Amino acid sequence: MTTTRPFGRIGPVTWLVLQGAATVVSILLAFGIDAWWEQRNAAAEKNVMLESVKAEMLSDLTWVKSQCAYRKASLDSVEILLKAVAAGRYEDTERTLDQRLADITWYSDLGFSTGAVNSLLSSGQAAAIEDPELRALLAGYPAAVAWLSDLGRRDQKTVFEVVTPFLSRNANLLQISNEGYRLGMPPDGALAEPARVIPLAATSDHTPLVNNREFAGVLLHKQWIDVDVQSNLCGGMDKAIDEIVRRIDQEIRNTA
Repeated sequence: MTTTRPFGRIGPVTWLVLQGAATVVSILLAFGIDAWWEQRNAAAEKNVMLESVKAEMLSDLTWVKSQCAYRKASLDSVEILLKAVAAGRYEDTERTLDQRLADITWYSDLGFSTGAVNSLLSSGQAAAIEDPELRALLAGYPAAVAWLSDLGRRDQKTVFEVVTPFLSRNANLLQISNEGYRLGMPPDGALAEPARVIPLAATSDHTPLVNNREFAGVLLHKQWIDVDVQSNLCGGMDKAIDEIVRRIDQEIRNTA
């Protein structure tokens, strides 16, 4: 019976080389598995944060759509009042003059929720997003929100520093306020509080306002704000949010 050592035809040097190569392959394989696992964990963490961003933006989108409906109704009232000033008489039959005046006393701070987006960006997880367009949209989102929030502050300032003082001097502001509480925010009556209506012993006729030149300036201030909001929020920010949500869904599908 003849016995031979395993791989008897392989020389000692070759054997050492093979052992070394096997060790290197094992190490590289271990590193490769670790890198894959780390990449998978990073993708999973990134996707969890993207889901939070998506939920936050969908919540904002609901608010944006109601805000756009209000802005359209507000702008309609402003333009009807401007036409009345141009004609020197109020002829609208859909809403009374007081109701139109109440419409222009509403405002919104245009506040967005950005906590999830800011967390994603500050954590560095956005770098793991494979879609470059989604990365760019998310990176620019806080600045866009800040600009719109500033526009909301300008809207509030216009109501408190332009519209309200003018109506206090030239109209019965309590009477107009009653219409606002009774009917709520246009177009669907949101925030109506009929219990806040204060009965008046007598009412005022506001038709002389349409012949007041200062009134036209007040209306233009409000129109400029409403037009800015409508052009940038409605058909702008709402579409951007839709696109971000669509790309988030695609990113999660591709990296899940």
